[in-house]
Amino acid sequence: MSERVTVLGDGGWGTALAIVLSDHGCDVELWSHDAGYAAEMEESRRNPRFLPGVEIPPAISVGSDLAAAVGDCEILFSVIPTQFLAAVHEKVKPHYAGQAIVSATKGIDTESLLRPTEIIRQTLGQDAPT
Repeated sequence: MSERVTVLGDGGWGTALAIVLSDHGCDVELWSHDAGYAAEMEESRRNPRFLPGVEIPPAISVGSDLAAAVGDCEILFSVIPTQFLAAVHEKVKPHYAGQAIVSATKGIDTESLLRPTEIIRQTLGQDAPT
């Protein structure tokens, strides 16, 4: 049985990471904050806004139900832009069950100067395994 992973973030980097994880045998859910765009990607198997010209393999599920995406996975890959990271992880928190989190978010928060892993731990709790 393959590992069930969720990639939080449907940008080019998140979509590319989802494809690589799928190519390596993981069962992948790609989460989008935009339900309409998630449905469009699920149907077209493309991400024209952020990764034009690249097909999303049929094995990747694309959706916007955060509770299902977080609750059903073993590993979370966080690929949320830094400026939205705390807000998204506040929404993740009620569904978070201690899964390992891999932060693939680039940069630092321009106001607090915190790194993405620090923001995640601050939001989900110091014991969050990032």
